[in-house]
Amino acid sequence: IAIDRSASMCEEIEAVKVKVAEIVQTALETGVTPSRYVLVPFGDPPVPPPIVTTDPQEYLEAVMLLDCSWGGTEQFWTAIQLGLTNAPPYSDIIVFTDEPGDDTERKDGVIGLAEGLFSQVSVVYSEGGDIPEDHLDLCKATGGLCIQFNQVNAGDIVELLSSSIEESKAIISQFNDLSGFSLKGLQVDTTLVEEP
Repeated sequence: IAIDRSASMCEEIEAVKVKVAEIVQTALETGVTPSRYVLVPFGDPPVPPPIVTTDPQEYLEAVMLLDCSWGGTEQFWTAIQLGLTNAPPYSDIIVFTDEPGDDTERKDGVIGLAEGLFSQVSVVYSEGGDIPEDHLDLCKATGGLCIQFNQVNAGDIVELLSSSIEESKAIISQFNDLSGFSLKGLQVDTTLVEEP
């Protein structure tokens, strides 16, 4: 999860914390827990190193310590890049923000990275008005969702994450018009462990 903690999010940051806590709690209750929790708080440059853990309680504690900074230069694309590079392939990245981001020169590279990692990026946008076109491009390219903050609840997000986790267990591609013998690689996330 990447969270915009710039000055423009000061009023929403507490609500974002509550949403994230609900997401983690609902995931725990439903047994849909990620193999790795990644938190990327962002605002003014530089974006700090992400918090990466396998412990949901440690993750929630880090989320609850977030506050807003008093800058206003959102590093939206840099934050997503950090989230992607610290999460396993086939991850779901959720970004809470109210701005399009001031580092749009990274857009194409970040979308390419997400596609290469088979990861979905969803944006929960809290500013009134239309969701920025760049955010829509990102969500469309990666199979994520762009939704208004006031129109979403944690259960819906966890349900979406759950269905994507279930679908990722067996993604098979069909190749047509291949001639001769060829080997095809299949990526497997070895960090997933089935509990007895």
